[in-house]
Amino acid sequence: LLDDLLSSLIYQNPATAHYARIGGPTRRYTLEPYTLATFRHGLYVFAKDVDEGRLKTFAVDRFRHFQRIRGEHFEIPESYHPSQMVSDAFGIIGGPLHTVTLCFNRRASPYIGERIWHHSQKLDFTDDGGVRLTMKVGIAHELISWILGFGPDVRVEGPDSLAARVR
Repeated sequence: LLDDLLSSLIYQNPATAHYARIGGPTRRYTLEPYTLATFRHGLYVFAKDVDEGRLKTFAVDRFRHFQRIRGEHFEIPESYHPSQMVSDAFGIIGGPLHTVTLCFNRRASPYIGERIWHHSQKLDFTDDGGVRLTMKVGIAHELISWILGFGPDVRVEGPDSLAARVR
């Protein structure tokens, strides 16, 4: 798998892949791999999903099959830059942007206030010692997992779709 993936990246060969999404079925893709990236001890591929015509992020360890298509070639657009893939992500997996508002109680407030979680974040400290964190990010499993890690110390104010997923 890694040999075909690396060869596909080096020679700009498209590939067929079977990919197991978190909580979803394994799906077949035709991909044009652009970039191999590391994030939190994992390997990821930024690749164009040929059928949907858009760039996506794939975790290498979720590929169940990956085979480059020898003899075919694709061009990476000059306008492409890997930083575009993560600029609005809460981690490495992006998605459509949403304004996310989270309210942390006074127990979690010092932890939230001591670091920058996302470049778009805004912090508003509340009278009861808590903090409201607002940021414009793509909603992905990474964000949901991070929120769930705070248990009862956080409440999702919006969007409603995120609040429902966290509930």
